[in-house]
Amino acid sequence: MNWLLTLSAIFILLSPPQPSYEKTCSPNGDVAYVEFTNKTTFDDLVSIKAEFAKKGIELAYLLIEFDENKTHKVNGESHYALTALSFNVSCSDGSSGSGKCLNFMDGDVLSFLHDTRKGAPDNIKIELRDETPR
Repeated sequence: MNWLLTLSAIFILLSPPQPSYEKTCSPNGDVAYVEFTNKTTFDDLVSIKAEFAKKGIELAYLLIEFDENKTHKVNGESHYALTALSFNVSCSDGSSGSGKCLNFMDGDVLSFLHDTRKGAPDNIKIELRDETPR
């Protein structure tokens, strides 16, 4: 019984923390999607940029601001709230775009989609939407 608890504890310690952002990259690289919210951390931004670079998508952050007076718990740790984000994106297929949210509020989602599947309605889509429960 003790070794089972020990193995469980080791698994929990070795499990990578869950990101505080929504991200999808299809295995063959034809779809890449990410959502930024005020809970997105600096480490998340670094990871997103690196993962997209592997897919031929250059993500350049132009503005990143956090509010040290407002925090969120992410994986049990406190992180400053993302208050502003602006970026340019350039994809290996020649498509490009930019997105920004200069005042993230709870419920705001800034998303980026790159879809090169045949018949996709948009090759690149960037939008800011409010998902506050009503």
